[in-house]
Amino acid sequence: MELAVLVLLTSRLMTEEIHARLAGLGFGDLRPAHGFAFQLIASHGGATGVELADHLGVSRQAAGQMVDELERLAYVTRQPDPTDARLRRVILTDRGREAVAASIQLWTEQQRAWEHLIGAEAMAAVRSGLRAFIDERGGGDPPLRLRPTW
Repeated sequence: MELAVLVLLTSRLMTEEIHARLAGLGFGDLRPAHGFAFQLIASHGGATGVELADHLGVSRQAAGQMVDELERLAYVTRQPDPTDARLRRVILTDRGREAVAASIQLWTEQQRAWEHLIGAEAMAAVRSGLRAFIDERGGGDPPLRLRPTW
């Protein structure tokens, strides 16, 4: 099987397992695309709709619809931007922070399981090789944004 297919299948299997486990933890209403939004919101302490649209590679309207959905599900809330009263920032609620923490823990467990399967040295080689490939093609600094496949 081609390397690209193996990488994609591995990512898909890991993502599907994590979302199944998130559902078991009470976060069954989350979709993988939500995780891409959470990455930006959590890492920057919030985001505007324009920032979120840019990060996701979608229109402002589509980003707004996702924020509406996440707000309805109680994962995010909108608050006035502290530096510009005309803007609203999307921030995580307690439930959103719990979902992000659970997701981080589950991804860490997936990586540990993979390392247990192939060994620490092989895992280090996989990481190093993938990182070198990304860096050589200009995707490392700043990193290319991961965008959901809609």
